[in-house]
Amino acid sequence: MPLERFYKLPEARRAELLRIALHEFTEKGIEGASLNAILAKAGLSKGAYYYYFVDKEDLFTAVAEDLYDRLEAQLPPLLPQQPVSAEEFWPSLEQTFSAWLVAACKFPELLGAFRQLSQQLRASPRLAPMLRRRQEEQFRSVIQLGRKLGCVRMDLPVERLVSLMVVSDSVLDEALVTSRKTLSDAVVRKHARVVFDTYQRLLRP
Repeated sequence: MPLERFYKLPEARRAELLRIALHEFTEKGIEGASLNAILAKAGLSKGAYYYYFVDKEDLFTAVAEDLYDRLEAQLPPLLPQQPVSAEEFWPSLEQTFSAWLVAACKFPELLGAFRQLSQQLRASPRLAPMLRRRQEEQFRSVIQLGRKLGCVRMDLPVERLVSLMVVSDSVLDEALVTSRKTLSDAVVRKHARVVFDTYQRLLRP
């Protein structure tokens, strides 16, 4: 992760560096991206860079975190905002989950960049925990609420259920991305139904 002093830079300066780095990483990947090119465009010396980051992977992590934060900020909450009954749990969750996916596709630049980077994030021992942690937090909240309402199975540990959701989500999303060039609302809603049906089959008692 970036050193703490990176976050003390003026917000506009941080945003500019992350924007330039995002473009380079999206175009060339973490291995092919040129740190020198990023620094030249950002007007930052190597000495100054290493004052804020340990290496290139540190910058990549900062870019990915920022990208995830910006995308998440545009999306509706995954969990229902009002208390729900056991009868309302699955229908309410399906409605908000479908809206979440459709909303995500309204930001193709952010979503496209995140998709480009996500494979590299998952493959990196240093970076994978960041992506997994962010995703697991949402799934864990869903499972814990469902258990309180008696809507989620109790025969497996919470963390095992979280792992099942993470794996199924990854497999189905990869299939969607590799099979489609454009994501219309109809395509996304159909995909949401398949993903949600899979979640229910994994989680229902």
